[in-house]
Amino acid sequence: MIFGKGHIVEELDPKTPIFYTSSLLDIDDEIRGERITGFSVRPIPPPTVKAATATHRATFISAKELACAKIEIGLRHLMQKKIT
Repeated sequence: MIFGKGHIVEELDPKTPIFYTSSLLDIDDEIRGERITGFSVRPIPPPTVKAATATHRATFISAKELACAKIEIGLRHLMQKKIT
C-alpha cells in the first residue's frame, strides 16, 4: 500500500490552531492518508528520495517554520473497516 504521513516535530507557541480548528498540535502527532496536501509560509524544498526500509525507497519533504498538512484521501482499509 502506498500512503503518506505527516508529523509534528515542533509545537506552536502559543499552542492554538491557526488554519483548522481540528488541527493536531502536539509533538509527534501524526496523520496518514493516501493523499495529503499541505502548504507552508516558506517555500517547500524539492523532495528527496531516501531509503525508507531495507528494500524500499520513499520520497520525503520537510517544511520549515509554519506548515499545515491535510488528509485529502484517507487510507481505504481504515475507511472501509466495519466497527463491531
